Order: sequence, then C-alpha cells, then structure tokens
Amino acid sequence: MQPGADSSAGTSASLTPRRSQVRALLRPKFLAGLVVIVSLAVAGQLVFFVADAQGDRAEGRAVGLFAAREDLEPNLRAAAALLHGQSSYPWYGDGFNLGYAQQYTALLVPLAAIPLSLAEILTRLITLALMAGVIYGWARGPDRSVPAWAALFLFSIPVVNLLRLDQMMSVGGLAALSLAVWAQRRDRWFLVGVAAALGLARTTNALPVLAILAIAGWGRPRQLLNGVAGMSVVLVPLTLVAQAWDPNWIADYLHNVSIYNVVGLVKLTRAIFGFAGPIGLEAAVCLAAILLAWPDRGRRLSLDRAAVVLSLSVLSTIMSTYYVAIYALPALIRLARRPGFAALPWAFAAVPWMVILASAPQLLSPRPIFSTGLLTSMVFIMVAAAYPLLRSTRAIESAPVPR
Repeated sequence: MQPGADSSAGTSASLTPRRSQVRALLRPKFLAGLVVIVSLAVAGQLVFFVADAQGDRAEGRAVGLFAAREDLEPNLRAAAALLHGQSSYPWYGDGFNLGYAQQYTALLVPLAAIPLSLAEILTRLITLALMAGVIYGWARGPDRSVPAWAALFLFSIPVVNLLRLDQMMSVGGLAALSLAVWAQRRDRWFLVGVAAALGLARTTNALPVLAILAIAGWGRPRQLLNGVAGMSVVLVPLTLVAQAWDPNWIADYLHNVSIYNVVGLVKLTRAIFGFAGPIGLEAAVCLAAILLAWPDRGRRLSLDRAAVVLSLSVLSTIMSTYYVAIYALPALIRLARRPGFAALPWAFAAVPWMVILASAPQLLSPRPIFSTGLLTSMVFIMVAAAYPLLRSTRAIESAPVPR
C-alpha cells in the first residue's frame, strides 16, 4: 500500500539513500523536536484521561487508560454473538450505537473468538501497524525514500486518539481506500474492487472515493467490470452471512444509523432537513469529489486530488472525536512534500496538543465539558489545510523534498 510512490510527488535526486534516512531520524535537532512532540502528546492524553475518568466515576463505570467507550468493544461483542449463533438483537435494531453494517461486524468474528482483553490488545497493535503503513505509503517518494518527518504524524492528535479509542475499523477503512487508489494507478482493477469493498466499512468516507474511482474508469468498461467483480467477491459472502444472521439487516442497520450520536455538519444538516440532511451532505461531497477528479477521467488518478477527496470525506462523516481527522492525513503528507511546507508536520503534530493543554481548565472543570466546538473547529482546520494541494503541480514536480 504505497500510494505516494509516483513521479508527481515533487521529489528529486537530492533525496538521500535509505541509510541516510536513518541518520536523519538520529539528528540531534530532530530528536529534540521529537521529544517535545511526544511530551505534548503525553500531556494532552493525560488531560483526556482525567476528563474521561471524571465522567466514568460519575456514571459508575470502570476507570482505565483504555476503558471501553463504545468504540470497538461493543462491535466485538456483537461479532461474538454471531460466532455463537445468537441473535443480532439488541446489537442491531435497539439502542446500541453500532455504526458498522452487519457485513463488517462479520469480519470481526476471528477476533471475537479470543478473550476480549487479548482481542483489544491485538486490535490496537493492528491499528498501529495499519496507521504506520498508511503514513509510510503516502509519504514514500518515487525512489522509495520516506522523509524523517513522516514519523511525526504518529504522534499527532488524530493518531494517538485513534489508538487509545481502539478505532481499528476506522484506520482499516483508510488503509483499504488508500490501497484502492494505489491499485487503480497500477491498473489492477480487481484489487481496486476488493479494497473498495473493505473500505465501505466507513461508508461516508468511502463513497466519495468510489465516485472518483468510477470517474477514473470512464470509458473503460472492462476495468470497471473487474472492479465490480472484486467488490462482489467480498460483499456477496458477507451479505449472505448478514442475511442469515439478521433477515431484517437493512432496516436494523438504518435504525442504528438513525439513533447514532451525530456531531459536526451531519448534526447540523439533520437538525435542518431531517434524515435527508446527511444524505444531501454526502451527495454534495461526492459531487465535489467528481468535479475534482474530472480531469482524471479514464486515466490514473492524481494522488493530490485523491488525497483531497479523502480529506473532504471527513465533512460528511460523524465527527465523534479527533480520530476522524486521520482521513485528512494523506493530503497533509502530500502537502508536506512540497517546497515551503517543511514546518507543516511539526505544526500538525504540536499545535493541536497545545490547544488541548490550553483548554485543560475547561475540560477538567468540576462539570467536565467535552468541547464539541473545539473538536469540530480543529478537524475543519485540518481539512481546510489541504487546500494548497489544489494548486497546479507543474512548478513543483522537480523541486526537492524538505527533510
């Protein structure tokens, strides 16, 4: 999964060999900066932990650094119900906020077969590996080199938040969609379909990417059919499992979506237009994606445009917390490879943590308040930061990459 390895990455022969990349990581200035970033991340997560612990005590829940917070843990329990032949109710069709369709719950069955405590450790390790792979793939240049600053993204607020909340499915969707872009650029359309089907676990993030993949297949029916075949190989068996487990899976899944706690533009559009609001928002994001990718119709996708589309997909998803901004990372990584943006990885890794620390008095007040306005504002800024990628790349194709 190396979507960043192309000649449009804005690199030149000035990139150092792999051995020099290791040396770049060991430079005193870089190590000193990394220590500062890690310290900010630890302090910021401590603020989140104390704030969460106050709420857990008030509600009589267990307090812990990795306490279950309705993230992957209930999905694993739902998968265990499927594994043991139990009903899909109450996981679907009742009051549980399970945002993944039954097909993707079925993918968790192997993890549900092991003890929950062990599964939660394993899923976090998988999450870390997938996130590192995504960062590596998008940061990699045409000569297979990866700048030292790519490591900074691992300590950014979306990634640390992702790991703590055990959002394996979220990063799995990003990794799959990145793989779909990589496969399309290499004309491997069956793999495009397989990856896109897996990426549909994150439906709102996946639909804009599916739209640009369809544009890239414009006038190429054979390739599109291969892509559909790849999707069918994944989705047909999973749908058969979902149908056997829950004959009313469509209605039950829609019920779960309708009661999901929404934040961001999804909440705003639902408040104004009802259930049609989020659908219209998703359609608008898909239309924007199509317009962006229109120059690539029938050809290889531009990595810059694909990265911007991934970033735009954040707007139509539920901004439950900061990890949703991992879909903005590919665009920021692509932008950091351009001249004049050498400070971007450092700013992205440091500034959000500084904002959290500055907001600590509010977050840790006697009446803990999770600042939704702070969350949405920071995520919107991360998405908007990708705007310079829309500029012409002609002038930067031969420019050196900041290390």
